[in-house]
Amino acid sequence: MRITHEDGSKTSTGEPSPRVCMQVLEFLKKEMQVLTSGMKHTRYKFRVLCWTSLREMHFHDLEECLENVCIPCGKELITTIKLQKMFKNKQLVTDSSMPAAGSSDAETAPPDLQAEFIEETRNFQAIQSLIIDFGTKKMKDFFLKTAQQTSSSFVEFLKNEKEKGSFENMEHFQGEDKMFSPDADIDTFDIDILMTLIRYCCGSTFSDDMWQQPHTIRSPVLANLFRISQYKKTKLDQNTSCRIPTKDFEDEWKRIKEIFLNLGITSKEIEDIRHKKGFDKTTITEMQNFQAVMSLVVDLGTDVMRKYFLRVNNLKEKNVGQFLMNQKSNFRKARLFKDQENKMFTPNADINSFDISIMIKIIRYCKHFPDSFWSQPENHDNVLPNLVRIHQYRNTKLAHSASARMPTNVFEVEWRKLTSILQGAGVPLEKIDAYKQLRLVI
Repeated sequence: MRITHEDGSKTSTGEPSPRVCMQVLEFLKKEMQVLTSGMKHTRYKFRVLCWTSLREMHFHDLEECLENVCIPCGKELITTIKLQKMFKNKQLVTDSSMPAAGSSDAETAPPDLQAEFIEETRNFQAIQSLIIDFGTKKMKDFFLKTAQQTSSSFVEFLKNEKEKGSFENMEHFQGEDKMFSPDADIDTFDIDILMTLIRYCCGSTFSDDMWQQPHTIRSPVLANLFRISQYKKTKLDQNTSCRIPTKDFEDEWKRIKEIFLNLGITSKEIEDIRHKKGFDKTTITEMQNFQAVMSLVVDLGTDVMRKYFLRVNNLKEKNVGQFLMNQKSNFRKARLFKDQENKMFTPNADINSFDISIMIKIIRYCKHFPDSFWSQPENHDNVLPNLVRIHQYRNTKLAHSASARMPTNVFEVEWRKLTSILQGAGVPLEKIDAYKQLRLVI
């Protein structure tokens, strides 16, 4: 399909139109039906030429390609996303063993969302890897350089800061145990910890208000580091699914890319993250492992929490806002951010926009259990303790990770653990297994 521009010039999109592909397929199906009508014991299938780089020509069953996100090819699995995008509105009739098109038994399948789901997950993974991997590195380098420390000397430096420096009178904060450990390893410090160090240990004189408005920070480098931290908190940590629609992705990518370009990362390095170029097979697998676990916890975890809350409170989604407003006095002890309060306590509150952090809060403060239960959940019922564990896992293992990668041996252990937790929360095993396959195609 060609695109006609305002000046009359034409360029190719490089991709055939799904509408045209479907028209051709329907034409071929009808012609094959006519050709084989009256011919006993005659069957046919539609096949497509393999798109891999194998020298020997071979074909794949079109129906199998359109029904699965990956198919076997020799000793490997290959993805079918591109082919599926070409047949987004296909009918489930691509061989002579199925009912003929137009017959009363033939059903038209809904638009295929598998390819879209995978593409959106890839979009999320690209931004997450850029933010976490490059963002963490840039913050660590900035802190060590500005504080005039090394990876080995900073432990003693932080000890002094705690005893008689910036942290002497500071109340408890996220990550302090890791920061002040005698065995502290700066390579394990996540973005939140590093921003705390930058804010309080690098001679900053900016007011609290200025730290909420990066455009007011006079140092361009520091302003961009804060923008990275802000993006992680508002976009990644508060998501209800690990997907970014393609229509939104390019603008998001352009925005994040500009920040990293200003920090000295080359365009090639940034785009290599997006397309996973220049990485060895082990590294790519570790990136896929981390994303599969993240998607499993956020997608299914948020969903099962939402269903639990509605069920135990006998609510419909449209009534959540008024219910929470009536329960607002129960949240006096809850540590809520302003944006969380704005989402929760409004008549038109949308529970589908509540992330795991909000979900566990509304579950907690609308049920009356001792505070100790929420840190060490007992088997009060089969579901609630596992919802608490989902939240704990997301906070301790994912939200404060210094890297968007997970070794395969760790992945297998974590996946078994999460399978047990999610099943205990009521998620069917087949849903969990489907997410494990996700790492093969992202």
